[in-house]
Amino acid sequence: MFSPFHAARMLNCSASDGAAALADPAQAAAIRDLVIHWYRAHLWKNTNRDIWISEYLIKDQRLSEADAKVVADSDGSNSRIPGLKAELLATQQDTIDLLQSAGQFKGKALSAEGEFDPRFADINEKSRSAKELEN
Repeated sequence: MFSPFHAARMLNCSASDGAAALADPAQAAAIRDLVIHWYRAHLWKNTNRDIWISEYLIKDQRLSEADAKVVADSDGSNSRIPGLKAELLATQQDTIDLLQSAGQFKGKALSAEGEFDPRFADINEKSRSAKELEN
């Protein structure tokens, strides 16, 4: 599942480029704004499933009705937006530890805390976008 807290990964670039973008206040603000809009889009999709299927999956993406329902069903009943809490970090660290115990990421010290940017932890349905903050 995509997590809004993986902001550097949203940039589709190398880790050093993502870190540089997050270090730049203007770019970090733009990323935060993107995350807020992404969050709102998923909240809307959660309460407007039929419209999402008919207008986006069928009309925009040109899926058949049957295929659109398969896609919607595979997405679950609602998109889940996890908060950045200790439980999330602990679950992520457990996953890292499990993968490493199975031989993945040999020779690398990985920490769940290094995967998340805490500046995005407070984003929720009441967060104001950059345009809203201007008004």
